[in-house]
Amino acid sequence: MPHDPALVAEVRGWLSKAGKDLATAQYELQADPPFSEDIVFHSQQAAEKHVSQTWGAIQSGYVPSVPGLVQVWFKFANLICLDIISIF
Repeated sequence: MPHDPALVAEVRGWLSKAGKDLATAQYELQADPPFSEDIVFHSQQAAEKHVSQTWGAIQSGYVPSVPGLVQVWFKFANLICLDIISIF
């Protein structure tokens, strides 16, 4: 099935926004003390955007790059499991 350019652009746009949420969470980790509530919020938003757009893309027949998704999810796991948990 050919990719719908509008769908691809929408998915990429939302994934870009998710990346900015993740970058914000990582930046907030550097504060002393870290902004715990904001870190959790931005991490949740990034994960929700990724899951939502990936699921929508799969349902529409556009399957994103699996290696790219794996890389993104490892970044989330590293941020959430190692960095965020260490501040509580």
